[in-house]
Amino acid sequence: MMELENLKMTVKSSNLTREVVEDFATNRNYNGTKIFPNLHRVLFRNDEFNTETFWGLVLFYNFIQRAMDTNLERPSYDDYYNGWKIFIELYKLLKPKTCLFVGTTYANSLHHAINGTDLGADEINWEDWISNAYAKSSKLFHGDLETDLVFIRHTSQMFSWDKWNAFLSNRIGGQLEWLKKEVG
Repeated sequence: MMELENLKMTVKSSNLTREVVEDFATNRNYNGTKIFPNLHRVLFRNDEFNTETFWGLVLFYNFIQRAMDTNLERPSYDDYYNGWKIFIELYKLLKPKTCLFVGTTYANSLHHAINGTDLGADEINWEDWISNAYAKSSKLFHGDLETDLVFIRHTSQMFSWDKWNAFLSNRIGGQLEWLKKEVG
């Protein structure tokens, strides 16, 4: 099991995200973190499903590409902007129909990041106010590809997962139903 205090020391590992997802999310060794159990509940209304199947079906990456020095530190605007650059490369390669972002602040730099690229995007929609954050959404375009972008409050924070689940059920209910069938 990966210890939280050793996490910072291993941040140089090119497989760190895979290791974290396997240990914390797939194996449910949460070590006091809320990110993965809250995400599971937001998506499935519980934490009792086949996590190995689920994490094999989705792409998860760290939008912010550097470690924060403390859990109170916030990413800079450049961190968000640079995160979009990585996302754009993944987006063009994988061609997703829906992208769920665990965090709403990412949306604020979308248009700046795609400026000068061959991508287009709708305006950012500020949707429901849920647990002290606005859900946000947009659409991203690349040629014939149209992708829904949905931003929810970061799941490391205290929030009402059932209200966020209701929002997602209304917004991307078809994808949630497909996931539920796949993970049992």
